[in-house]
Amino acid sequence: MKKQKPWLGFSLALLATMTWGSLPVIAQQALKAVNAPTLVWVRFLVASLVLFVLLGLTGKLPRPSEFSRQTLFLLVLGIIGISANFVLVALGLHYISPTTTQVLWQLSPFTMILVGVGVFKEAFTHWQKIGLMLLLTGLVMFFNDKFGELFSLGSYAVGVMMAASGSMIWVCYGVAQKLLSKHFNSQQILLMIYFCSSFVFLPFAEPLQ
Repeated sequence: MKKQKPWLGFSLALLATMTWGSLPVIAQQALKAVNAPTLVWVRFLVASLVLFVLLGLTGKLPRPSEFSRQTLFLLVLGIIGISANFVLVALGLHYISPTTTQVLWQLSPFTMILVGVGVFKEAFTHWQKIGLMLLLTGLVMFFNDKFGELFSLGSYAVGVMMAASGSMIWVCYGVAQKLLSKHFNSQQILLMIYFCSSFVFLPFAEPLQ
């Protein structure tokens, strides 16, 4: 059995959380110079190129013989989920603050838990139920002074609906990645989904920006 390194794992998880948390702030500034499809296209393109180089150097690029109808279907599902997530969140940043975006992002893991219970027959633990109640209570408290704007269906409500929809549709990607992990490692899955997603957004992107 591999020796566990809890502090290394904690440090990497903390770093990932910090960088993910700063993303909406940086993206909101970037959107002043480029449109949402272009920003999403650049993110996918750069990420896929970096992964391609890393996997190429280690000889771990996916092989054609590893693909099947099932894996191709799951790839399409993952591409739809992550592409819709990226563009909806980016568009939502035109109407709401990065803080609101990060609050709504918490819908993703809990939606994934509910899908896991319904699709994968995973247990819905006592602590997860408490967490869900706390999340819903927190959302009500966070939007307490914004209910008027939400019910008026103005620009703020549009941004909230975009960010919330983007967070929940991410679950399509989460499910696809979980099932694809039986055939590929996580880096290979990300490479394929990011690379294909960059082609999805290419017709809508303006590289000259």
